Amino acid sequence: MEQLKNYLLEIGTEELPTDSLDLVEAQFRSRVEARLREERLSFESVTVATTPRRVVFFIKGLAARQAAEVAEWVGPSWEKAYDASGKPTPALEGFLRSRNLEAKDIVKKETPRGVYAAARKTLAGKKAEQILPVLFPEFLKSFSFPKAMRWDSSQFSFPRPVRWILSLLDSKILPLSVGHVRANRFTFGHRFLAPRKIAVKKADWAVFLKLLGKAHVILEREKRENIVRQQFAAKTEKAACEEELVQLTAQLVEEPFVVTGKFSPDFLSLPAEILSTSMKKHQKIFAVYDAKHRLQPAFAAVLNGKKSNLPKIISDYQGVLEAKLRDARFFYTEDTKEPLAKKVEKLSGIIFLGKLGTMHDKTIRLVELAATLAGALNLSGEETERLKRAAFLCKADLLTHMVYEFPELQGVMGREYAKAGGESGEVASAIAEHYSPKSLSQPYGELPREQTRLGSLLAILEKMDTLVGAFGVGLEPTGSQDPYALRRAAGGVVKIIRAFGPRFDLKDIIQTAIRLYGARLSKNETEILGRLEVFFKERLSFELGASAGSKDDQILKAVFKTSWSDLGSVFLRFGLLKSFYGKDRASFDKAHKVIERTHNILKGASNIQEEIHSELLKEKPEQKLFEIVNDKVSDFDRLAREEKFDKATDLYGQIFYGPVHEFFDKVLVNVEDVPLRENRRALMKRINRIYVDHVADLSLVNQQD
Repeated sequence: MEQLKNYLLEIGTEELPTDSLDLVEAQFRSRVEARLREERLSFESVTVATTPRRVVFFIKGLAARQAAEVAEWVGPSWEKAYDASGKPTPALEGFLRSRNLEAKDIVKKETPRGVYAAARKTLAGKKAEQILPVLFPEFLKSFSFPKAMRWDSSQFSFPRPVRWILSLLDSKILPLSVGHVRANRFTFGHRFLAPRKIAVKKADWAVFLKLLGKAHVILEREKRENIVRQQFAAKTEKAACEEELVQLTAQLVEEPFVVTGKFSPDFLSLPAEILSTSMKKHQKIFAVYDAKHRLQPAFAAVLNGKKSNLPKIISDYQGVLEAKLRDARFFYTEDTKEPLAKKVEKLSGIIFLGKLGTMHDKTIRLVELAATLAGALNLSGEETERLKRAAFLCKADLLTHMVYEFPELQGVMGREYAKAGGESGEVASAIAEHYSPKSLSQPYGELPREQTRLGSLLAILEKMDTLVGAFGVGLEPTGSQDPYALRRAAGGVVKIIRAFGPRFDLKDIIQTAIRLYGARLSKNETEILGRLEVFFKERLSFELGASAGSKDDQILKAVFKTSWSDLGSVFLRFGLLKSFYGKDRASFDKAHKVIERTHNILKGASNIQEEIHSELLKEKPEQKLFEIVNDKVSDFDRLAREEKFDKATDLYGQIFYGPVHEFFDKVLVNVEDVPLRENRRALMKRINRIYVDHVADLSLVNQQD
């Protein structure tokens, strides 16, 4: 057996964009693994690492050659393969030549079409050193980057020009080319601190990491990130720094070195978000906060290696920063010359989703929707006015200089300008919070710590207005395409309701929004409601992690069958039923069996009467069930009203399980006597609807695990 090998490939480039590095780190490893499996080359592991100037692949425990393959070829039919004397016909001879076979290799093969001449041969695998020089150039050429460039006559494209290639199979140079660049055994260190050529003796990952480390290149991104965190903590005496900026700066350097500087305290009169955003966007530097999270007149920057002229570098950072902060102060001063409310009318100059009017139109709708939601939630007059005021002001900051310069400060600047204009703190906070949640991966339990109740209600309204408008003109997502972020909008509504638990019927908001849009919508109310119902059910499943076919998925669909549009109720019923199923399976199964049997007996029946005629109840089991319906169901109704759905399920199973089974054992429902049959169906329907109308249709839950 041939010894396993290691393969090291480094693609050296000009400085790569961070979005390209993100793609490489997210996709290259799995795709290379897939290509190796396609080529029948076994391996222990694949590692992919990046810096701004290099993409490195390391394959550990690579098979020296492909696994052998048993190939089978089917030729002409047996009767056409040989002539009367038993010699190969021209058809068979042509088949043998095409596959490089001999007559002795031919065997009979039974197929559905008859007996055919066939051959089977074990093919030895190619050596890895024959496959890899073709595999990797083809792989790199086939990968699609958002932006790529060509730099030589080879027409090879990559995000940045390739400058060197290191390619070693154990200690042997494995020849391959990318564009006009040919592979050898050399790498390069840090562009400024160790620019010399470095020979690499063999494909050894640990040795390669040390070799680059001595040349001021930290190859592993995670280590670069940790260095940034550690140096930031040591030089600012603060343990925490912005993680997004840590990850970004680690992609921009090969050897992180953190320096700190100061800026004029006069700029601290500006809102902290303005200062930190300006630092991050323009210079990719860190704002520094004290233990109480108060911004300090200081910054931290990540250099690409330690430089000799640090005072000059820090002074340059400070000079650029203060120039940008002077611009920000000018924007803030200009924006606060008039109150936020005076900007609202000018929103008529900003188009909202093309056919759907302007941002001013949206603002007017939001105020109306606020009144509708306030009524549904029985808010006080004061709370209603605050919600309507926040809805009126929430988009006005789109017209400010600051948001034009920093779009990511939408909402935040609305809050600051609302405060400066004398609006209440609740209204100001709601304006900032109506864009939350920023990510659907955020745990719902975190939302109450960063969003007020007023802000959560405004966020729901803003997202629902967008969803109704988009679905009303046919802009709903298709496949992976979601240019208007409608999945995030609906997912945000779902997550907010899960976090805060407001109880209202989403259909009321949808119908009000449809009325307010009026003729701008091309689809009718029934179409919009139907599509949004499907869409929200998908988002609810996603939020709850209910994968298709799972028990959670079945319970959730059972809950939907009862009702879906009070999302707070959906979460409550799903949670209690899932918990009850896990804690007391036997009692859950009793309720499930009652629903299942009453559901099955009614399949195919239509126009079942509502009224149960007691005089037609001839048999004792049906009389007993009727008594239970009249005497004991009130306890179930009380538990359902109190939303103790787990206890209601338990009680339902207790009171109906035995009597229903006795009924089916002794009483025939589908008798020829029509009045008797319809009366028994009405009884079964009543028993079924007692539970299904309040909790869930458990017939959709499979009893098998």
